[in-house]
Amino acid sequence: MRRLFIIMCLLLAASGCASWKQQFGALAAPGLQRVERKEKVVQSFESGRTEAQFAAALQRIEGGDPTEGRKLLEALVARRPNFVEGRLKLAELLWADEDIAGAELQLQAAVALTPERADVHHALGVLLESLARTDEAIMHLSRAAELEPANELYALSLPATTH
Repeated sequence: MRRLFIIMCLLLAASGCASWKQQFGALAAPGLQRVERKEKVVQSFESGRTEAQFAAALQRIEGGDPTEGRKLLEALVARRPNFVEGRLKLAELLWADEDIAGAELQLQAAVALTPERADVHHALGVLLESLARTDEAIMHLSRAAELEPANELYALSLPATTH
């Protein structure tokens, strides 16, 4: 009798897999919601951490310790490679330290991450112009002017032959 009961239960379970999956899905949904909430909390924490680290770097730089500020920015960009503001500030510091190749690397990455930001194209264009890489510079300076045609700085940054 017990064996018959087990067989019947197995048959019922096998025939009702679709409804069982629906029930399981309903049971699993709260677990998924917890995971999603946890991911949002982690993202929020990481965002706050990034902003705090960036603020600390800026504070060091403004306080007269650009070397320590640069270290903080390098660590930040290593941890959060998509943080464009960190890359821009790091490029500025690298350029000031005459690490032009490092500055260009940061600006190229920033352009790749945010191709629709005029300020990023402008910064890269100005750097390339300082290296006498005129064709590349014009490409980025022109793009900045296209993206923000009302910005006088971007228009004035273009060589006279491109106006």
